[in-house]
Amino acid sequence: MRITEQQRRNIEFIERLLLIITLIIGIGVSTYKGYEFLTVKTSEAEVAKKQSEALTQESKKRTELVDLMGKSYLAQLEKINEEISKIDEEAKKEPWADTYKGRNLMAIREQKAKDRLQLLQIMGQQMLELKKLSR
Repeated sequence: MRITEQQRRNIEFIERLLLIITLIIGIGVSTYKGYEFLTVKTSEAEVAKKQSEALTQESKKRTELVDLMGKSYLAQLEKINEEISKIDEEAKKEPWADTYKGRNLMAIREQKAKDRLQLLQIMGQQMLELKKLSR
């Protein structure tokens, strides 16, 4: 069986056509895979950005909480210190340390001093807990 010149050209044309179609499909698949890759990278970057923003917001809230706690504790400490100072001033003005009123005032002063110490300890523990959480 002999192949004529026209048939040979048709076969070469079909071969070239198949080669071109294969190249077009390869380029299309490659482009799609590149698009998928870039899309995944973009979404990973967006997720990382959102996580970073969430951490920043959490850090800001934690800082605000620490500031609020500090202000609250400071106000309480100042109030206790004022009360202790008032008791000390009263004790200096009148010599009634051995009287019933004097013993009661000294007991109140001692309790206020204990309250102040306890408040400082609680504040320190809570600050340590917040530091542990931030790590």
